[in-house]
Amino acid sequence: MLRDERIVQAFVNSALISTLATLLSLMVTVTSGYMLSRFRGALSRAWFGTIYVFRCVPYISWVLPLYFVTQAWGIYDSYPGLLLPHIAVHICFFSWLMKGFFDAIDPSMSTPPCSTAARAGARSCASRCRRRYRPSPPWPSSAGSSRGTSSSSH
Repeated sequence: MLRDERIVQAFVNSALISTLATLLSLMVTVTSGYMLSRFRGALSRAWFGTIYVFRCVPYISWVLPLYFVTQAWGIYDSYPGLLLPHIAVHICFFSWLMKGFFDAIDPSMSTPPCSTAARAGARSCASRCRRRYRPSPPWPSSAGSSRGTSSSSH
């Protein structure tokens, strides 16, 4: 099966398109999700409403309009012609996922840990970043650890 050049080319094309679509979508949606999570106002509500409306429309109903757009732009049956619809679909979904991700992060962690390096004493910026952004275990920490316990003194 893998000796057939057409099948190998199809696998390569699928891997290339899916990887590029995901990376390009994440470049947009990380900032979009952060904005939806952290900022309140008319723009944030309008963007979230737009995402919600586009998520409610079944994907199959986008096929014919996207076909006509790619035909009109002359990118039908090309990499950009495949990437743009994938990215358009991903932006709505990934923005929603990223909003949930940023909602789960405490807003006080948004301040850069190195901005208060003068108050940190001898601790380096890299050490502060590791301590601050290290995931907490889902179980109570041991008696020797000061992370996540209320009885420790700082």
